[in-house]
Amino acid sequence: MTFLSKPIRLLKRLLTGYYSSNPVYIHPTSIFSQAEPLPKDLMSEERAEPFVHSSAICDLDSGLIELEHNSKIYEYVIFRAGAGAKIKLGAFSGISPFSIIQSSNVGGGVTIGRAVMIGPHCMVTDADHDFKQLDVEMAFAGAVTKGPVVIEDGVWLGAHCTVTSGITIGHDAVVAANSVVTKNVAPYDIVAG
Repeated sequence: MTFLSKPIRLLKRLLTGYYSSNPVYIHPTSIFSQAEPLPKDLMSEERAEPFVHSSAICDLDSGLIELEHNSKIYEYVIFRAGAGAKIKLGAFSGISPFSIIQSSNVGGGVTIGRAVMIGPHCMVTDADHDFKQLDVEMAFAGAVTKGPVVIEDGVWLGAHCTVTSGITIGHDAVVAANSVVTKNVAPYDIVAG
């Protein structure tokens, strides 16, 4: 078995409708190329493979994405994981269209818990441009981080939210649409701004 054969086989099973209870790890740089109807039993307690829409893009530089059972990736979602970076999406969680989940090699990763709802056009990242240095143009300055991003179980991010590095959003919290999260959010809080 070659290094990439197992992830590629899992990817093929995802795209052909084969379902099992094991997490799916996506490793090669991939653009999902086959359309697949949304399974009717997606929110049942019965375990099913993650649903990944055919337009979702995984831009991985030897990073890793872990999708647990019954997770859902909808239209035009982009995953970016730098060398050694990890993105984890918990069971029954969903990422709505046009959202971007990004993990850099300096940030520590993005962990999204169970039954999390991420609205359309959201951005979750564990790093930022190094805008404080003055030696080179910002495009060449590299990345800085305040730490990993953790979104705990049951969180709802409304449409157009941005979650910056080093943030923990507590379980069952709600982040209103168009918010920029720059501070930790306590469990059960409802925040906006």
